[in-house]
Amino acid sequence: MKKLGVLILSGIIFLWGTSFATAGKGTLYTAYNLWYEYDRGGNLKPITGINYKRGIIIPAGTKVKGVKTSSGRRGTMVIDFEVAKDGKKYVIHYQPKYHPGVNIETFKKRLFTSKPLSALTKGFTKREKKNIKLGKVTTGMKKKAVLVAYGYPPEHKTESTKSNIWIYWLDRFRTMKVVFNDKGIVISE
Repeated sequence: MKKLGVLILSGIIFLWGTSFATAGKGTLYTAYNLWYEYDRGGNLKPITGINYKRGIIIPAGTKVKGVKTSSGRRGTMVIDFEVAKDGKKYVIHYQPKYHPGVNIETFKKRLFTSKPLSALTKGFTKREKKNIKLGKVTTGMKKKAVLVAYGYPPEHKTESTKSNIWIYWLDRFRTMKVVFNDKGIVISE
């Protein structure tokens, strides 16, 4: 009996340490565009939590399912999800050092939403909606539209979205600065 109790407790500790709750109940969608790439062998590479702006886009408002969070190597957290339409599975590597002050649950709540694209882009101009579909940020876009097009800027370079300068990573070596005026409109990118 004692062995059974130890086995059950060990199982609970293992599951608690490697798997966390899903991102909510009901239908979920991507809250912003996500970029993914394949390696030279044709294998899908993990998406970085920084969300490099290269490769192929999973559009904002894409219906997803099976969202799960688990522990990765060296302090990295892993978010797994599946695109509902084609069943394709993706992995996002979230590294806390690039998101100071934002825990995995907050990151996940920003990443997935219960709002379809039409609700995410309500009140946006035609140009903003077009740019979101193209995965672009251009002058004249509002902060909310930039968030749907590019997601949240990594907090290690942009402490707050209240700031008028946001830094995004295009790839591992290049960044892009988005500058807003006092009304929250992009004036330079």
